[in-house]
Amino acid sequence: MTILKNVTDPLAADNTEQLVLYDGPASPCCRRCRITMIEKGLNWDTVYVNIAHMEQRGNSYLSLNPNGLVPTLRHGTRVLFESGVINDYLEAQFPDIPLMPEDAEGIALVRQWQAAELSMARVFRPVMYAHVMGPLKRLTRTRAEAEQIARQQTEDPWDIEWELKVWSMDVLKPQQLSNNREWLLNWLKPLERQLGKHRFVISDKFTQADVSLYPRIDMYPNAGLEISPDHFPNVVRWMTDLKYRDSFAQSATEGLKQNLNVSRSEELELARQFFAGSSCDFNDIEDTRLKDYSARQREAQGVDRLLHELPTPRRLPPEAQGLKSPHQRPLKTVGKIAPPDLFLYGRSSSPEQRRVSILLNQLKIPYQQFPRIPDNLELITDEGCDQPPLLEAGKLLLSDAGAIAVYLFSLQPKHQFYIPLTSYQRATHDMWLALESGSLKEFSRLRTTAKTDVETIDLIKTRISWTLHILENQLTETNFLCGDQLSFADLAWLTRIEELDQELQLLATSELRRVSDWLQRSRSTLEL
Repeated sequence: MTILKNVTDPLAADNTEQLVLYDGPASPCCRRCRITMIEKGLNWDTVYVNIAHMEQRGNSYLSLNPNGLVPTLRHGTRVLFESGVINDYLEAQFPDIPLMPEDAEGIALVRQWQAAELSMARVFRPVMYAHVMGPLKRLTRTRAEAEQIARQQTEDPWDIEWELKVWSMDVLKPQQLSNNREWLLNWLKPLERQLGKHRFVISDKFTQADVSLYPRIDMYPNAGLEISPDHFPNVVRWMTDLKYRDSFAQSATEGLKQNLNVSRSEELELARQFFAGSSCDFNDIEDTRLKDYSARQREAQGVDRLLHELPTPRRLPPEAQGLKSPHQRPLKTVGKIAPPDLFLYGRSSSPEQRRVSILLNQLKIPYQQFPRIPDNLELITDEGCDQPPLLEAGKLLLSDAGAIAVYLFSLQPKHQFYIPLTSYQRATHDMWLALESGSLKEFSRLRTTAKTDVETIDLIKTRISWTLHILENQLTETNFLCGDQLSFADLAWLTRIEELDQELQLLATSELRRVSDWLQRSRSTLEL
């Protein structure tokens, strides 16, 4: 493996598949992609993306990944984003060493645990920023310097606002931080029960569910969370087993280890106490120790170099020229399974619930619907989602719309919905779902912003419009997002846009004419 720094850097000779991972070394999402590629015996090259300095929000990176998150994978001329999409693609493209179950229920369970991890991540990230990134940035730069470095990558007001919020150590109030930590430990309880039944998460066989969960749970101590063997013996046993598995050991980069050392260092704990107002209790030795640590970390992070560089973000390697287009692998098919009695629970007006209801009706699968989830059901925790639908299918409980869709298609494989048949077609479909999921923060913020806050509402509309223009560009070539046939990705976007379009009035503009036409076409196809 080589580290690519310039657009002209050649790929390593052993990288015969032309795989390039745009990687944040300390990111658990990137680590699960590294684990998957190691498990499958693949070689790849790496482009490091400096998340601490917001390089993932720069135009060069956003042209690859419109969600502005790591990781991104380039496979020859193809570009894929979101770790779950990437790992599904690698599973289909390189099937010799399988990491997914072969049965429909097992696949749905993996998807459910992946969705549960995404929900947990929404609570975990602010804890990490409050516990580690805030004190570290406050220690190593002034407020003006933090803003200057961020503006080298982005002028987006939300990005700048977030950077200054992190520097000001205002991501979470003390009580919010305590509540989040309690929530994160409670999140482990269903996993503890599950691991009491099997060696690995969904069975006695290692799968992508283990790959998806471990990297972030492994970072709990970085966020000030200790996983006690007294309370979570099965989780600790599982983590110990995976820690020494070759792919997990090899995927622990130097950047990951440095992040671990910094987050748990005594000096950073001193910094937390200092910024919490406990500096009056410091003696001269502690004061000197903190100043020395601040200077070392400032140098290690290259703050002075960044302040004196021209604010021109680098062009991220490699360019598509000279790269080949890899062949697509046909997807493995799961045979139709006998449908059990289905029960759908949840608020019928939520976009996630509505898309599941529409899908069930389109597939002509009988089900019963109830507004409230029974208290006696043992759920995979999914508290981070906004009113998730819950499908009960025999002993299978699914509370993620994407996982439910995958399962329902196995009940009724012959239908009018477009089903991707090859590895890249599936990845393209799932990237539209990832983009829809990535837009939730804008949609959610619009719901909670007072109508009198015109400036914030205009900014939210601008960001949503930017995302909708990605759909508009796609729809210049196809009738639907994945071609000329309706897909679940269309249904996901339709239910999301319909939720707020009356308030947004974005689709009334001529700039989004194709999106407006596509919505009408989708409704007509679905007979809504």
